[in-house]
Amino acid sequence: MSNRASELTTLSIAEAGSLMARGELTATALTEAFLARIEAVDHKIASFVTLTADRARLELDLSLPGELPQTLVRDPVEKISL
Repeated sequence: MSNRASELTTLSIAEAGSLMARGELTATALTEAFLARIEAVDHKIASFVTLTADRARLELDLSLPGELPQTLVRDPVEKISL
């Protein structure tokens, strides 16, 4: 996992939302960072019974076709899936 991806997984929701609002971070990049983090550590902590990374990517693609134009975003955290 890259340094950037590792840093993304330590952001608060407010910080990630702010970066997204400024166009410095995409929902796709944030999702991929968390999936990489899960892959890197889950074998040690077994926090997931079933990881559905492909489903997460598919749902992201369906909900954010090409990322939302900034004019459509009402809240900086709107693009962050929980």
